[in-house]
Amino acid sequence: MSTALTIRGWFAQGFIQALLDKASDSAVQQLANRGGLQDDDLRKLQTILYTTSVMVDTADMRSEKNPNLRKLMKQLKDAAYDAEDLLDEFEYQVLKQKIQHGGDQASDLFSLAFNLPGYDAGTKLREIQRNLSEITANMKNTMELLNLHDGGRRSNMKLPSRETSSFLTETRVYGRDRELEKVVELLSTSVEKSGPDISNLCVLPLLGIGGIGKTTLAQFLYNDAAVRKHFELKIWVCVSDSFDVKRLTKEIIESVTNKKQSDLMNLDTLQVILKVKIASRRFLLVLDDVWSIDTHG
Repeated sequence: MSTALTIRGWFAQGFIQALLDKASDSAVQQLANRGGLQDDDLRKLQTILYTTSVMVDTADMRSEKNPNLRKLMKQLKDAAYDAEDLLDEFEYQVLKQKIQHGGDQASDLFSLAFNLPGYDAGTKLREIQRNLSEITANMKNTMELLNLHDGGRRSNMKLPSRETSSFLTETRVYGRDRELEKVVELLSTSVEKSGPDISNLCVLPLLGIGGIGKTTLAQFLYNDAAVRKHFELKIWVCVSDSFDVKRLTKEIIESVTNKKQSDLMNLDTLQVILKVKIASRRFLLVLDDVWSIDTHG
């Protein structure tokens, strides 16, 4: 397996989201401040991690054939692991203080945190931030040079689309249990209010950059027992970078009927069939991997 694919999978498994959850934990932030960090240091790290994820998604396809990009992506992975090590140390210190003080989370419990000779958590984190920022900047510059070298032809190439399904690939939603409960409740409440009337549609967007776990969250929602109870029909369609209304309509019909539809049918015929199949039926439609509005024109 290539380095590029390995690193892409590493981001796709929610690694960055796990780091973001750790960095946003209030106890970790409190202890981090005691360890020499400024109030906005962890917020800066979160911003840099978001940028890192976007850069990996952008550079992934090209890094398979470019050794310089492969090297930079390896450096990016190592720097992110450094961030994980530091945040893990914060979490360990929080747990240690809770055990020693019977779960008391008063601020004075963290006064001795990182009182180790030569250890400066603030300096360490800012070094990690600098490394991540420099590497992503180098990746951006490298890709711009590649575009100039090939006259931009690669940028016009259609990238292979990924395909997702409703099948659960994870055993739990890491750091998203509360969000999952809220969305399940919101779906159930909205459904009860609207009933089967198709004119009363509830649309719930899951927004965010690639790699933070939107598909995984949608899969858990789709397979949730409470959600199954409320919807007569459940439909999963992967949109990806090709927002083709005819294709999507055809795939929705095939999901509802479990039958292959003819490619010769025009859009109007397909829409008539779809209307008949879902009329007066309560349904959940998941459109996964939807790209930006600009992308879809």
